[in-house]
Amino acid sequence: MKKKLISLFLVAVMLCAMPVLPVSAEEAPMETAVHVMDFERCAVTNGFQTELTADKLGSPVYLGNHELMLTQAESIHGISARIHSCDMRWWSLNSVEDFYKVYLSVKVFESDNIDLQYAITTQDAQTANEGLGGRIISISKSSDGKAFLYDRDFNPVAELEYGKTYDIVLQLKRMSDTYTIAVNGDVIKEDAVYCSAICQINAARLHVSNSDIIIDDYALTTYGKTYAQTYSVQPTGTLPDFDYPAHYVIGDGYRVFHNTVELTLQEGEALAADDTFYLDAAKIIPELDPDVAYADGKITYDGETVDISEKLTDKNGRAMLSLGAINEIFGAKVWLDKAEHMVFLTTGSQIDDGFLRACGYKFIMNGEPYYEISFDKYDLSVQLMEDYFFGGNNLADIEKSLQTLHENGFKSIRVFINNPWSPHYDTLYDESVKAKYYECMDALYDLCDKYEIKVVASLQLDADLFLAVEKIDGSYVRIGEINAELIADRTTASRQVVYKYLDEYINHYKDRNTILMWEITNEANLDADVGPAISRVMASAIQVGEFFKDITEYINRIDPNHLVDSGDAGMRGHNYNLLLDTLNGRPCQWIRDTLEEEYKVMYIFNHGINVVSGHISEASDDYLASLMDISRSFDKPYYMGEATATGGYSMLDSQALQYQKEYLARIVESGVQLIHWWDFDAPLSNEEYKVAWNVTLETCPDTFYAIKDANLALQEKYMVNGVSGADQYTPKTSLLGGKYSKVVSGQANALDNDSVSAEDTDDQNQEAAGLGTGAVIGIVVAVVAVVILAVVAVIARKKK
Repeated sequence: MKKKLISLFLVAVMLCAMPVLPVSAEEAPMETAVHVMDFERCAVTNGFQTELTADKLGSPVYLGNHELMLTQAESIHGISARIHSCDMRWWSLNSVEDFYKVYLSVKVFESDNIDLQYAITTQDAQTANEGLGGRIISISKSSDGKAFLYDRDFNPVAELEYGKTYDIVLQLKRMSDTYTIAVNGDVIKEDAVYCSAICQINAARLHVSNSDIIIDDYALTTYGKTYAQTYSVQPTGTLPDFDYPAHYVIGDGYRVFHNTVELTLQEGEALAADDTFYLDAAKIIPELDPDVAYADGKITYDGETVDISEKLTDKNGRAMLSLGAINEIFGAKVWLDKAEHMVFLTTGSQIDDGFLRACGYKFIMNGEPYYEISFDKYDLSVQLMEDYFFGGNNLADIEKSLQTLHENGFKSIRVFINNPWSPHYDTLYDESVKAKYYECMDALYDLCDKYEIKVVASLQLDADLFLAVEKIDGSYVRIGEINAELIADRTTASRQVVYKYLDEYINHYKDRNTILMWEITNEANLDADVGPAISRVMASAIQVGEFFKDITEYINRIDPNHLVDSGDAGMRGHNYNLLLDTLNGRPCQWIRDTLEEEYKVMYIFNHGINVVSGHISEASDDYLASLMDISRSFDKPYYMGEATATGGYSMLDSQALQYQKEYLARIVESGVQLIHWWDFDAPLSNEEYKVAWNVTLETCPDTFYAIKDANLALQEKYMVNGVSGADQYTPKTSLLGGKYSKVVSGQANALDNDSVSAEDTDDQNQEAAGLGTGAVIGIVVAVVAVVILAVVAVIARKKK
């Protein structure tokens, strides 16, 4: 959802004609625009307004309600903005280049107050003082009524006549604390002094207060290293041949899985008949337990033989076992999904270990399909880290949110594990801070355990946090690698930072079933191939897909128990053709993808990952059906990581509720198994965000309860086992209970060599002799009496 905001800004922009300072060839082979704001797409207005959208400005900026801007034709270069007050902030740059240039055209009108400031935020902490501590130039009125351009130290460098246009150019060099100022093509100061050496530019800000100033043609450009293309790390070429899977059709046959592994069955070894399902005894028995032999209606294990002939059914001359009979003999969890023609057989620890797994394109947990509509609670980690690192006081609110979810039957949430807006490098590089980070993470998962909630842990592995840094004067400064390089090149220093983090983090939590899934990024697909549209170097869809594949394999090697999803948004609708634009070395054409092209590009993104992800808002029935077609065809579960619907109304508007209910009904009907709604109880100060997305019991309880009802409806519709009595027998109470309850050399000899839980050990030791039922009952009665007396004695001692 966050990058959906950014996607509004992805329109083609071009640098306007501007004065350029000479730069030697060895200094800079290419000039690249980082941000451009030219107002050319703005309509001319008659009055000051606060609603100039970023897609019209050419850069992601905003105006608050107290800010006033008028676009007009009495302009500097085309259409310009006449400002009384504004505080334009750009998305963070985090740019490390050898040289930078800033362009800005201004026209100043005589006014009681003139105040324009342009600031950059660098690695120096003092420059981040509300964005103005990094002021680099300003325009203000002197005591004699004249307007002047000043450097950082408020030294006047040029007088500005009222009503006259001035083109200002600043030139900065990395690792230098001086910069050059030019006006109308003439260098007027070569040694203006900044507060510190500029190692990187993190953000930029233009501030005007109660003035009458026209601005136009703002741009921040860089001179630095070159890439495969001006705005892409993808070389030009032809689209590789991908082995796109054929569209899947559910046929007459059934797919059978044992502990998520699909069995290879010959004709006649499986049969759906008599409203149940049968498997060939000779085939399935050794598959379920290699230590059990079958012949002539008998099974043999550890020298003991058990006659199972009464549980066999003759089908076409084969001795077959029904799923119910398999449950009786092995205590296996059996599940028959008649709609999808799938059979799930689960034994050993997977019966109740609480890990989410995949059987083909179906989510499975504890031997049965997993269905849920719950919420994103993306800020949970951010809130908790504020408590641990900055003295916040969020714990009571966190617990209240989790308790509310628990009490209303929700079992999972999606969380941004690392703060994507504020890189906290010490958590990676300072061992004492890292220790506190893991204390914070332990507390997060412990809280979720307390309220029986599992977590989709979105790791944000393409975030600025993981770009390689060096430490300069006590500050972490990036070495110059960019996010696109981290994604595209596994040999970069930044990718090694990611691998080291995964080694530590995944190993730390791989055994916790608190984790529902690992998630690589958030909406990385929205950044693919859009570099020319935002004047920033980006990776291609091919490179993003290979990044997902590499990271998935890396995590799976460390942790085979947890699935990995990408965190992708829904497709742009242009991703395939944007990729073709990149491969052809041309600007974004914004050609709409066909459904078949979208199918292909989704495979390019998802071919190496465990779970297909999408953030889908208000999709039609046909589009939801196409997503399920993709899930089945790719043979991977589909996860809707963010869902929302308002019909364009405010979240607080009662009319939005109808859209939400209709969308929830469509999701339920589609059969998507796992959905997280964007989002629950995010205590942000941004009122626009609260109105747009935030679901709380205080502000929109009807939406909350509609989602709760949809969650119950989803489970009621699909959590239907086609096997009667399927949960009657556990491994201990099954026909082979004696085998599975024996203890060998102090280790529980559970099915598939999985250890049983510690609380079961005493019961298994009592049953280890494999005694007949009558003898066992007699012993149990005696033991129970002794245990009761012992417990009474212990309680008495504790009370004393």
